[in-house]
Amino acid sequence: RELYTRSTASVGGFRSPIDEGIMGRVAESGHFLNIHDIRAPKSREYYSSARHDNYHGTGIAVRSVLCMPIFSYDEKSQRADKIVGVLEVINKKNGSNFTEKDEDILAALCSHISTSLSFVHGEEHGFGYTLEMCERTLNTKGSRINAAQNHRVHTLYTSVMREVVGLLNVDSAWLLEVDAQSQELHVLASSEEDGEPDELPVLCKISDPCAAGRAASSGEAIVVNGPDGELSSATVIPGTPEADGRKELCCPIFNMHQQVIGVLRIIGKADGSSFTEDDVKILSCVADDLALSLEGTGSSLSRVLRKLSEQGGQSPKSPQV
Repeated sequence: RELYTRSTASVGGFRSPIDEGIMGRVAESGHFLNIHDIRAPKSREYYSSARHDNYHGTGIAVRSVLCMPIFSYDEKSQRADKIVGVLEVINKKNGSNFTEKDEDILAALCSHISTSLSFVHGEEHGFGYTLEMCERTLNTKGSRINAAQNHRVHTLYTSVMREVVGLLNVDSAWLLEVDAQSQELHVLASSEEDGEPDELPVLCKISDPCAAGRAASSGEAIVVNGPDGELSSATVIPGTPEADGRKELCCPIFNMHQQVIGVLRIIGKADGSSFTEDDVKILSCVADDLALSLEGTGSSLSRVLRKLSEQGGQSPKSPQV
C-alpha cells in the first residue's frame, strides 16, 4: 500500500509508503494536520531530515505543512468515510502560517476533487451524496501543530471556563474532550489552570461511573447530589468520590451527527445551593456554542449543509445512484 502523485506543482512525481511521513499519517487516520514549524520541538515526531530538508529532491526545505484527507463514498459502510487520497500544501508564502481559513479552502478543494473523481470513475450520485461529501470533508478533524495558536486557543477556552464560573456562581468549570481512540475524557481547559499543560491530562474513562463519564456515555446531562424529582432535563445520581461531596453538573457536547465529542463540567455552587433547571439550560447552551469550536474545520458551514439537505428532503446518508 502506497501513495502516488496524481498532480503536483514544483515537485516531480513520486511514490511513498502509506505508513510513512505526514501524508501517510493523514491517509491512515483521516485527520488533517496543520504544522506551523516542522522543526519545532512539538513537531519533532513528524520531522524527517531526509524528507523535509530536501523535499523529494527539489531543494525545497519544508517549514510549514497543511495536509487534508480526500474522502469518497464507501458502498460497504454506506457512508462517505473511505479515504482515497490526500492533498498537501507546503510553505505558506511570506513566512506566515496556514490558517483556519486555509484549512476550510483546502477542505472545500478536497470535496470538489472527491466529487470529480467519482464522475471520472463512472459513479453518478445525487444531491444528497454531494452534500454529504461537502459535509464530511468540511468537518474533518485534525491537529494544528502551532504552539502560538494552540496557546491562544487554550487561553480562550480557559477564559470561557472562568466566565462560566461567574455566570453560574460555581467553584470551578472544566472543558473535557472525548478521545475516540482511547475512550477517555481529556481536560482541554479549566477555570483553575494557571498555564497550558504539555499534554492533556486524563480525567476519566468514558465507561467510568463518575458524572462526566456518564454524561459522555449516555448523552444526557448528569447532576450529582441534586434534589430528586426537581430536574426534568437531567439525570440525578448519588454523590461520588470524584466530586468530593460537592454538587456537580455535567452536560454533553454534541457534534452535528449528535455524537458526544466532549463534556462541560461544573462543580460546587458557591452559595451551597443545588443545581436548578435553569443551570442545566444555561450550561447546555454554552456546550452548544463550544461544539462549533471542538468539531473541527468547517463545522459551521457543514451544519448549514445538513439543514439544506433536510429542507430539500434529501438524506446525505442515502446517496442516489
